[in-house]
Amino acid sequence: MKEPYKKYGIILAAALLVLTMVILGAFVPAEKRSVQQTITQGSASAGEGGVIQPDTAAESGNGSMTNTPQGGSVTEALINGSTEQKDPAGVTTEQGSSEQAVSTTEEIEQDPPREYSLSSPALDEYLGASGVVQWLEQHCDDYYLKTEFLIGSYAFDDPSQLLRPYGEYGEDGRMNCTGFVSHVMKSCGADLSLLTEQGQWGGYANAVSYWKLASKDEVGYYTFDSVDELLDSGIARKGDVLYLEPDWSAENTDCHIGFFWGDNSHDNKFWNSDLRGNAITEITMIDPIERIYLFPLSGK
Repeated sequence: MKEPYKKYGIILAAALLVLTMVILGAFVPAEKRSVQQTITQGSASAGEGGVIQPDTAAESGNGSMTNTPQGGSVTEALINGSTEQKDPAGVTTEQGSSEQAVSTTEEIEQDPPREYSLSSPALDEYLGASGVVQWLEQHCDDYYLKTEFLIGSYAFDDPSQLLRPYGEYGEDGRMNCTGFVSHVMKSCGADLSLLTEQGQWGGYANAVSYWKLASKDEVGYYTFDSVDELLDSGIARKGDVLYLEPDWSAENTDCHIGFFWGDNSHDNKFWNSDLRGNAITEITMIDPIERIYLFPLSGK
């Protein structure tokens, strides 16, 4: 009879031990019961866009990483790519992907305001135009973009046929490269007869009329031998007119014209009309570029 009592005594002792552990465990803080990860706590600084960037971190054995910013919150980059952030009160919130948690806001580089300093007047002043950039920004999608290109020099007999954006002429809209530039100038108050007076066939719808203003030093301009040279110069500003000159000794070549549309002087964007229609592209034309003329706007 002693053996059964001994057996029951062992079972009772084990049950009391388990019960004791359960009771004691209820009074132990949750964070003490969890597996602690070793972290290296470093300083943090606010980077671009106010994002806090810790300069030290330690990896745990399962591949996750824990960072401690100055504010006392803990950001864990979990294995599945999601992140959780605990504030000082212990509240956990989902922060999205680990890339978003450490991403910074990239600001668009802006050039300082440019003061016109050439001896000859700026193109917009010479023609009597104002607010060119503002006009283009207001009528980007609803007026010019995607307007088809009018092919054929026969339209030079009536250059007004080349100044017909969709926003004004609907399905009958057509423009060539110079028609686009001249329509913008005209809409901003320009006197296009000053271009016609240059005596070039096609008048205000022929890009060579703009080049002739430069050749006579009637307007201010800069010249560059390549697109890279133009972009590296730091001179270009959004809205400046670019005249692209080809090698005229080549057969069946042609020039091109449009607006520099970069967000800064190094941004390769060109608003122009070519065989693809009216679009914002890189600075290019069908024929190789021999020289680039930049006609600055006064900014008025």
